[in-house]
Amino acid sequence: VTIVGVPGIGKTKLARLVCEDEQVKAHFGEQIWVHGNRETLDVESIATPVAGTVKKGNRFLLVLDDLRDENVEECLHKLRKRLTEAVGAILITTRSNFVANYKIPGTVKLYALRGLNQEESWSLFQQIREQGSSNHINESVEREKVKEYCGGGVPMKIITIARLLNCSESPLSEAVLKEEFLQELKFTYYHQLPMHQKLCYVYCSLFPQDYVIDAEKLIHLWMAEGFLSRNLC
Repeated sequence: VTIVGVPGIGKTKLARLVCEDEQVKAHFGEQIWVHGNRETLDVESIATPVAGTVKKGNRFLLVLDDLRDENVEECLHKLRKRLTEAVGAILITTRSNFVANYKIPGTVKLYALRGLNQEESWSLFQQIREQGSSNHINESVEREKVKEYCGGGVPMKIITIARLLNCSESPLSEAVLKEEFLQELKFTYYHQLPMHQKLCYVYCSLFPQDYVIDAEKLIHLWMAEGFLSRNLC
């Protein structure tokens, strides 16, 4: 089963809720959780604990969380080959449409997560605000901020803006709020990136300030440095 969606939409949260479900725990003898944001998946290190579970006569649930390797086809093919005799299930979460659309034989379902609607976004925002300070702006203004900063209904954005407002002892100016919001998102998203994508961003610092970067040329430079594979382009 594959869960796909943009960063911060709740893929990992949903996977954890599945794993914590009592029926799931009873059905699968062991759960194996692997973070998939490595440059390459180590098939052997994944297959070994699964094999141990199978020897005990248990079903396994293998979670490949945040799988981003665009060369996933070869890795999953090897993994599936190693687990041919094993009885269990594989749950994948990914932000990559390439990974999500890879047709793994035996795939049951592809779940594409969508953002929250306006009322759901507002409800989540209120929950976080109620956990913080009492420094509340009037409801109409706060609703506008949720609408402005949290387009797409991404929970991570909603939680970020609510916590920023909670942390401020006095109302922030629009410019300061926007700057802090963007800084928080940059910090969160950047540190979740695989190394080759971090290198792409760092490479941009070689250009002088206000330099107009040609996108196609930049991609070619990234490829020349070995930061991108052909499949990524």
